[in-house]
Amino acid sequence: MVSENTPLVGIGSSGAEEDVAVMGTSASSGSSCWRRCRWRLVGLPRTITSNRKLMIVGMTAVLIILLYFLTSASHPFSRHLQNILSSEDIFGTFKQNDQDGRQKTRLTWRGGGGSDDTAAAGKTVGGSSDTDAAQQFTEQLSSLPRKGGDAAAHVLLITKASSILARSIADLLVINKIKNKVEVLESGSSSVSSLLVSASHSSLQSKYRCIVFEDFRHYLSLELDTRRDLDAYMMKYKVGMVAFLPNNSAGKTANFREQLNGYPLLVHNKITVTELRLVSNSTAGVFRILKADGSWSVSTNSNSGSSSQRPMAGLLSQHPSILPLEEGVLSSYKQRQYASVVMPVVVADDGSLDGIKRVLFGSNLSLWLHKLLFLDALAYTGGARLAVPLERYMLIDVDDIFVARTGIRMNDADVKAMLESQARLQQQVQGFHFNLGYSGFYFLSGNAQENLGDKALLGNASSFWWFGHMWRHTQPHKLASAEELKSRMLLNKHFAKTYNITVDSGYSVAPHHSGVYPVHEPLYDAWKKVWNIKVTSTEEYPHLRPDKLRRGFVHRGVMVLPRQMCGLFTHTLFFESPGHPGFKAKLDASMNGGEVFQIIAFNPVTIFMTHMTNYGNDRLAIYLFEGVVRQIQRVTNFSLRTEPPVQLARRYFDMYPEEVDPVWGILTRASYIWQQCSVSKWRTAP
Repeated sequence: MVSENTPLVGIGSSGAEEDVAVMGTSASSGSSCWRRCRWRLVGLPRTITSNRKLMIVGMTAVLIILLYFLTSASHPFSRHLQNILSSEDIFGTFKQNDQDGRQKTRLTWRGGGGSDDTAAAGKTVGGSSDTDAAQQFTEQLSSLPRKGGDAAAHVLLITKASSILARSIADLLVINKIKNKVEVLESGSSSVSSLLVSASHSSLQSKYRCIVFEDFRHYLSLELDTRRDLDAYMMKYKVGMVAFLPNNSAGKTANFREQLNGYPLLVHNKITVTELRLVSNSTAGVFRILKADGSWSVSTNSNSGSSSQRPMAGLLSQHPSILPLEEGVLSSYKQRQYASVVMPVVVADDGSLDGIKRVLFGSNLSLWLHKLLFLDALAYTGGARLAVPLERYMLIDVDDIFVARTGIRMNDADVKAMLESQARLQQQVQGFHFNLGYSGFYFLSGNAQENLGDKALLGNASSFWWFGHMWRHTQPHKLASAEELKSRMLLNKHFAKTYNITVDSGYSVAPHHSGVYPVHEPLYDAWKKVWNIKVTSTEEYPHLRPDKLRRGFVHRGVMVLPRQMCGLFTHTLFFESPGHPGFKAKLDASMNGGEVFQIIAFNPVTIFMTHMTNYGNDRLAIYLFEGVVRQIQRVTNFSLRTEPPVQLARRYFDMYPEEVDPVWGILTRASYIWQQCSVSKWRTAP
């Protein structure tokens, strides 16, 4: 046997027999000895290589890191790969301006699919040219200047700690896609002074339109020179301020009455409010989204549906320029002798005091009413650049038409109720239509009453909008080739022709959003060939959660819009069920200021996902959407509208052109490149 210190020589010099001889073992045990010795060839100590799990984890980590750098846009391999992919046979190029105004080359897909794909420059796919309207619109969007970064920030949020309130403010700005910068101030005046010096620089004169203080006391406690500089900056560039006065809860020793130092306002901490009222005769021009009248019970309109009273701070003005925007009705509080007392909890300073417009909140943002009032305050103090549009476009998709087990499908009475609901919604939502996605394979697969419902849907097909789902509700990523997907889609298309269903919207949704992101290239190929798809939607980009970060993107001429959930799924069928107890109360909370209400309020363009079963059984979708539309119109000035998917997508990317280019993660980038290598045409130009 060779000793541990014997060097290995002759490995690979004269075949396997010599290798075995050097190792000093027979051919039958050569593989075992090789497992013991192979790592010595690369200089790894045996104590490390003996742990197989550790080696697997380490090698996987190294592989992922290498894959990331190899696929990085700055790596030479990535540039070489792009040069390969950008041959005239596959890609076309066009020039676009980047953020700095310099021209750069972007790649535009001209072909793809399997070896039988005949698409190339100037040829047609599915009866339409590669350079159709959607592709041209995509290129126009790509050439628009990008927004983003601190240079485009319109709101500066100043906080001293990462508190719940600060996160709520930042989240609300992100949801409404308002460009912002968050600055966490350290203790001491030096950090405050340095921030204000940079903010007062002449090059930043149009950077911020509004400054938000998580606690107004932070602003009042600034050093005199620092505060004077900030005030001068805000007055010079007409920058407004929105600030909060959270309860001064320093334990039992906290003062109930607090006179603010340097500002004419008396704060009453720790008051409990049961009802809120907007003051209709308050400062003109503040209420823009909210209707300036009415009152709301705090307990029944909270996001969580909780009946607990809300602690707030009362704000009593000591100057005529500070006027109430919202008043709270206090609960009985015998030890402090308050009973049926109304006290302002949100006030507005019209600027007569020192030339700076301010809106001050004596509460946090846990209530939907204060979230909308915060948006109104931004528009009032910061001007039109911070005003969100008052038009709200919503599209309600009804997936899985004909797809459900017997016993929970729609019957003919449900179809009639759906038509009646659509007629009612059309009176409140301009151009409204339910958008039905069907899988023709499951037609007439229920009981006698449910089959009548299927026939009633087809009998009223012209009353709805339609899109192809998948013939048997198959997830596209399970089909490897575009031809397989194409054959399934053609079956669904033939079904539509047989039953006179008009499917020409250029829109489709993949079952479970499969293949949209991460992209499954054969799906995009088949969509173009069969349906000439220009628009789709998904909940998965860039991630399912958090939903506030969902975005759109454009891939190969298909505009992908973010899709939203409304709390209704294939298994939510009844107001009360063992699996979902108290579900009606959850729907009531959602429509009255909760999840669905806020999705519509904070998104100019919204596509909701529902399912056929939500319109049968207890007809939860009808109940939810009619209720939320009533609530939106009762308390806000939003104008609700519906547009066909292609128009909706163009409107969305016109508002957010910075979302055109997809954001590829490490694994998504690797998957995309692998598909290019395995699916696309890799022949060289003659």
